[in-house]
Amino acid sequence: MPEGRALQFWQSTIHAPADQLLGLARHAEDLGFEGAMGPDHTVWWGSDIASKYPYNDTGSIWWPEEAHWPDPWVSTAAMAAVTTRLRFGHHVFILPLRDPVNVAKAIATTSAIAGGRVVLGFGVGWMKEEFDLVGQRFDQRWQADR
Repeated sequence: MPEGRALQFWQSTIHAPADQLLGLARHAEDLGFEGAMGPDHTVWWGSDIASKYPYNDTGSIWWPEEAHWPDPWVSTAAMAAVTTRLRFGHHVFILPLRDPVNVAKAIATTSAIAGGRVVLGFGVGWMKEEFDLVGQRFDQRWQADR
């Protein structure tokens, strides 16, 4: 670890029910966590997904069908409103699923509510069905001019 840098702990909020997020954020802050990170998917259909999960050898999804996927920016703004120091990010926000202008507005608003405590991490996604649902082209998800 570089000199002068302390190890930082971040609390994952993945699949926590929305009604538990505020308490979870307050508790993480009270315990001295650096931040909280939540997941991003627009929806989840469970067993109807044909896309293979790319981050394990089997391609199997590891979470249960009843897992929660709250809106990342609404939940972040709410958690920021009940904390003072905790920083917030996502386990990679899937930007190509959405209109980038409205995403920029949501992030700017969330950052204002959070007092600048928002950390960004964008990805291109892996689940074709999710792109089909929102009318975005999966095969062009990495292109800026799509």
